[in-house]
Amino acid sequence: MENVNLPFKGLLVVALLCSCSPQDNLETNAINGSETFKTGVTAPGNKLNAYDSAGESYRELLTIYQSGTYAPESLAAIKAIVNELTGSPTITATSTNGASDALLSDIIQSPEATFVTILQQSGLSQNAKDILSDFVAGFEVLKAKSFEAFYIEIISQETTVSSSDLLTPEDKRVLLTVMSIARYSLSNKCCEDTDWETSVGNIVAATAGALINADTAIRYTLITRIGEYELVPL
Repeated sequence: MENVNLPFKGLLVVALLCSCSPQDNLETNAINGSETFKTGVTAPGNKLNAYDSAGESYRELLTIYQSGTYAPESLAAIKAIVNELTGSPTITATSTNGASDALLSDIIQSPEATFVTILQQSGLSQNAKDILSDFVAGFEVLKAKSFEAFYIEIISQETTVSSSDLLTPEDKRVLLTVMSIARYSLSNKCCEDTDWETSVGNIVAATAGALINADTAIRYTLITRIGEYELVPL
């Protein structure tokens, strides 16, 4: 994939509805949609994203896992743990199957190639596919930035998606779900004392799951991220 200096190049050309500068708009949206930690660092939430609960739920479940004493050694063990974690009123307890196991394995082993296949079979509009492609292509550059920098960039994308007349409601649901999970996932590495990494594969997993529903997006991302951290072959 092309290495770009600024993630999502070409996706920030949106009609401004007020006379303030683009940077003013981005910062205003970020402030309006977020809260702040006691340390002064922007919290990962975005109240203006209608699907922000997906990322929030994912982050809460990952925190529960990180605070436990789990030691999975296989995909089956990870799935059992995720089933346990998601067996709550906020997440449906649907389980993955053989087909999804193979998909998750492909995502971890060849995330970019699998992502192309996922998009081709997704049924999303071409506009949504282009946005997701740019998001994944710029992810490594994005995650290397400070939290404040990548937060504003993701928020700007969510604002563009939410207000777009060129995207269908289904396009918006998938895009905003993936961006919410990415935002909360990046905040874990950036703002806490942890060596957990978020990979492109995790975002591809979130995309594959979001095409089904938010619960599956959360589950797929948890499975792939735990598997990578615990060095469990997927």
